[in-house]
Amino acid sequence: RKMRMTKRREQWLLWLAGIVVCLMLSVGAAVSAQAAGRQVYDDAGLFSDSEISELTAAVNVAEEETGWDLMLLTVNDSSVGSTQSYAEEKFNEYTEKDNGIAFVLDMNARLFYIATGGEAYEYVGDTRLNELLDDATAYAGDGDYYQAMIAMLSSFSYSYSMRSKSCCCWR
Repeated sequence: RKMRMTKRREQWLLWLAGIVVCLMLSVGAAVSAQAAGRQVYDDAGLFSDSEISELTAAVNVAEEETGWDLMLLTVNDSSVGSTQSYAEEKFNEYTEKDNGIAFVLDMNARLFYIATGGEAYEYVGDTRLNELLDDATAYAGDGDYYQAMIAMLSSFSYSYSMRSKSCCCWR
């Protein structure tokens, strides 16, 4: 009888260990998926939690409309040598697609930068990029960085929807 209890206990412990391993794997996968799906990186600390949520929702809408990856980045780090390199590095690190846009506000360099890749590069020409930057700069001059990002996203989404209804390029 003692042998049987030990065998049952051993089976129960193996079953319990299996459940624990499965739970750990599922939590790890969920955390990884959450990090991969993140679109707003406020490393400069400019936005409140509610603003980050609203920006994320706006990015989600734009991503659904375009099928591209979009990111909003803020940085305030003097070690960033080039805003362009920073934008491209972050985009490649955190996105899954080759098509997309990274909207960057570099507080140290005091500038906005928009990096485009794949279809987005072809879709958004220099004229349109300058218009998006003008939209953002109008708010950033007053220190309203949240509204600056919203303005760029809104202008981009509106132009994309107008472009997709017509046959002409933005350029």
